[in-house]
Amino acid sequence: MFKKLTDKLDQAKDAALNKLDEQAQRLKDGALQIAKNAEESWHDFTADVPEKMKSYLPDIEEIILNKVLPQLSEKVLAQFDLQKKIEYIFKLAYTFLPGPVRLVVSEQDFVDFCHKQQEHLLQSPEVKKKLSI
Repeated sequence: MFKKLTDKLDQAKDAALNKLDEQAQRLKDGALQIAKNAEESWHDFTADVPEKMKSYLPDIEEIILNKVLPQLSEKVLAQFDLQKKIEYIFKLAYTFLPGPVRLVVSEQDFVDFCHKQQEHLLQSPEVKKKLSI
């Protein structure tokens, strides 16, 4: 009698473990699919960020002129060569970007983008004077 009960308990335990294993596998497969979809969506979203950023060049230039330049100290700038000054300006400009933009665009990507567009961004007389260009 105890043998039958023990066998039934073992069968029930095995059946429960099998169901748990199946559910765990389904959850794992679902999580992997969600991760894959999220990665693909993120890639699609960020793939053309530099192209989208070009439309914001006037806004970036305005940030540099109205927010960054007034904060720059002549003493601090005098310590750097031109390239370091430019990089410092772009990094400081990044801090003035809206939060959602900074979530999508890393500081290094922003600085790299600005370096590629520096002819446009640094063309104003105020910037040239401040940088001694």
